[in-house]
Amino acid sequence: LILAYNKAAADELQERLIKRSTKLGLSQDKSPKIMTFHALGRQILLSSNKSVRMSKFCEDSIKLENWLSRWFSVQIKQNEKFMKIFIDLSYQPINPFDFKTKEDYDAYIRDNEYRTLQGDKVRGYQELLISNWLYLNGIEFEYEAQYVSKRRIEIGFDYKPDFYIKDADVYLEHFGIARDGSTRPDIDKNKYKQSMCDKRNLHLECGTTLIETYHYNWVEGNLEEILAEHIDNLGIPIKKRSNDEVFVKLKESGFLLSGIKRYLKCLQAIRVEQLSDAEINERLTEQAIVNSDKYTELLSSIHQAYQRELLEQDAIDFDDMIIKATKAVDNELFTPKWSHILVDEFQDISGSRMNFLKKLVSKGSTPRLTVVGDDWQSIYRFSGGKLELTTQFKERVGSCSSTMLQKTFRYNNSIAEVAGKFVMQNPEQYKKDVITHTQVDTSQVFLLDSKVNNEENLSLKTVQIIQKTLKNDPQANIAVIARYRYLLNEAKNEVIANNIDTPIKFWTFHGSKGLEADYCVLIGFFQGKTGFPNQNKEEAIVEALLPSMDNYPHSEERRLLYVGLTRAKKKSY
Repeated sequence: LILAYNKAAADELQERLIKRSTKLGLSQDKSPKIMTFHALGRQILLSSNKSVRMSKFCEDSIKLENWLSRWFSVQIKQNEKFMKIFIDLSYQPINPFDFKTKEDYDAYIRDNEYRTLQGDKVRGYQELLISNWLYLNGIEFEYEAQYVSKRRIEIGFDYKPDFYIKDADVYLEHFGIARDGSTRPDIDKNKYKQSMCDKRNLHLECGTTLIETYHYNWVEGNLEEILAEHIDNLGIPIKKRSNDEVFVKLKESGFLLSGIKRYLKCLQAIRVEQLSDAEINERLTEQAIVNSDKYTELLSSIHQAYQRELLEQDAIDFDDMIIKATKAVDNELFTPKWSHILVDEFQDISGSRMNFLKKLVSKGSTPRLTVVGDDWQSIYRFSGGKLELTTQFKERVGSCSSTMLQKTFRYNNSIAEVAGKFVMQNPEQYKKDVITHTQVDTSQVFLLDSKVNNEENLSLKTVQIIQKTLKNDPQANIAVIARYRYLLNEAKNEVIANNIDTPIKFWTFHGSKGLEADYCVLIGFFQGKTGFPNQNKEEAIVEALLPSMDNYPHSEERRLLYVGLTRAKKKSY
């Protein structure tokens, strides 16, 4: 039995097998069975008289997204508590006091946009909470409105209080101080207190009313209660917006869609890792996710609704195919008869696939197990890949012999040296000395800036590299590789605009695995939320639910770059 990761790999192995066996005169009836894990699971379920009717979600991922969208719509419209939880969990809370330097704080603010329900872009998470509370309670306000006086508190800045509550002609300032009077580590405590006094005095001088909330209100968990008290004292009536009105706002602003996409990833992680409610909470708590209890409650509700939906469809999904087949083997409804089992692309194996494999071995006729994989190319954690099953194979499986496959026919020694040295910085990766069939004397990896005429223009620079490559090698096979699809689209549009006739390939780093080109242009190496390495904090919930990862910084992103670098046969830019 040969197990492949996906159908394309299985088909390729089948083609190679037929070609080799024909050449060697081997009988086809003795050929190994080549299958994907899912196809094998389906075959075992059929043999065990179990249903293999596939869910409509397996045919079309849009159907799953639409189903979850409908589910959220019903919950939000019918349940005010659920609606509030959904809104609260649409943002990643951050404590500004956790930042040790101004640079760290500024970088965070640069890369994380806090957009309120009203549509304002605010400067921090706590201001966002205040804004959303005012909006949900029907209180008319303006964010950072111009103050009645043009006086300046800070040099160079007109004074703009955080909020202007129109219904009462009142200003609200949210001050970033702790209960003991301390401030963010990078802020001078005395200067900050002086600016607070200056603001209060200005309001007294101009005869305007100022109400105040503080950082410690949020820390102590009563920020909304304090706001409610202030509003009550001012005599402003609370006119809660209807669930339907808020739902429309969530839909129009994109909050609903982004939430659905995030929770779909969470559902995928829960399914592939087979997490119970307790395990979901444990993982979120271990990763110090704020509101882990609320997230657990929401994610459990989604998972239960999904399982009910599968029952109503009388169907299974791809995860069930593996999980139910594992149970069938364990309960001896199916007895494996293979004498040899070989697994390809083992570095991508998930926990559920590994459990399946172990049952095939332990319940079978003591087959020989051979696995082939490259830990340097383990880049599918988002779909359940567990690197430690490869790097800790002996500890997990038992006595085994290891063979290092260290010769490559794809790329040259320059690319091998740069990529190998880079990926082996992580002590968790196997040490290998890759020998290349093609040898060169000069470096074939080039690091270039993205400027054209001293102006940043990544797409145009990419085109210039392509044009220069084609000039030197008119038959060149070229691929552009990026972390994100939007960068590829921009580059593709520039290629079209410059009338380049040669077909250029456009791959994401993940999509490039297993592919190759003579020349590769790797783009998008900048910092931030959509940079490389990926530093998107909004995915913290998904990250917490995925398989555990080693502690080396950006370890999977490092492997992703290794994959990109080694797609090139001749030169990598």
